[in-house]
This record gives sequence, structure tokens and C-alpha cells, in this order.
Amino acid sequence: MAKKQPIFWTKTILLIGILGLCTACPYESTVPISEAKIPIKKQLIGKWTDAPESNNFIEVKAKSDYLYLIEENVFSRVKKVHEVKKYYAHLSEIDSTLFLNVSPRDSLEKTFTDDSFLLYRLEQVGSDKFKLYPLTKHIKEKFDNSEELRNFIQKYKALSFFYGDVSEFQQYNFQEVKWKN
Repeated sequence: MAKKQPIFWTKTILLIGILGLCTACPYESTVPISEAKIPIKKQLIGKWTDAPESNNFIEVKAKSDYLYLIEENVFSRVKKVHEVKKYYAHLSEIDSTLFLNVSPRDSLEKTFTDDSFLLYRLEQVGSDKFKLYPLTKHIKEKFDNSEELRNFIQKYKALSFFYGDVSEFQQYNFQEVKWKN
């Protein structure tokens, strides 16, 4: 029986996890849960990974007082560089529960009305970890405005099947990592 290569499998699992963050896996809405009115949480700023031994990571930056820039950095073994994809995000709160509205766009020149939003419940776990629970892709309802979406989430947010698989990210000091090719 052939031996599995642990680095290959670790990178593959991380890539799937990161792609889950920024692809159409979670519910995709044409409206955000709310406008960007919640100030950024400084604890979210930094580099994060869900597989510390990997070369892949996301970097969260403050773009404004209320808006995050998320850069997904996936190491290309062919090109030997990180390929970066940009997303913008903001927080919404429903009954003391934080949600992340992620816009898969590459520029602030577009308006939020041009966007779709990937929606996640955000749970901070200490100062160096957080969990993202994507709203399930099985939601069939479409919403014309943020108030309708917010009311729907408020009604079902306590149900475990309202979310997809959780991703847990930890903050990591990448300067100490030996990058693997």
C-alpha cells in the first residue's frame, strides 16, 4: 500500500477550507444582513490559517473603520508564489451574535448593490482563534432587502442545521514558519 504524503494532504485540506471561506459554499445573498455600521474588531486583524503547517493563509486588514479587506493567499507550487484574491467584508449583529458579510469583489469602486454576499456566523475563541459557521447553502429563500434577511436569520440562527461545516482559524506568526515548496 502506498504511503500518503502528509504535506500534500495537509495542503489539500487547507485549500478546501480556504476555498470554503470564499466560494459559493455558504448561502449567497444579493443583500447584506445590514449596512457596515459595526466598528472593526482589532482582534480580527492579522494573518490566519486553519492549518499552521501550510503555506496558505488569509490576511485580514482594516480598510476603513467599518470595512475589512480579506486577502486569500494560496501558494502556487507551479509559480512558487502566493496568488492573492481580495474580498471585502463587514460585521452585522443579531441578538449579540456576530455575522460576517463577505463580498467577493476585487475593488471598492463597485457599489455594494453590485455584490453578492457570502454569510457566516463569527465566533471569537480567545484572542488568537475564531470560528466561521457558513449559513447553509441549502437555504432556498431569496430576500429583497436586508430587513427580510435579518428577520429570517434571527428566526433560525439557533438551529444547528442552519449552518454548514465550521472552519476554525488561528492567528499565526508566519515569520517563524519555514515555507515549504
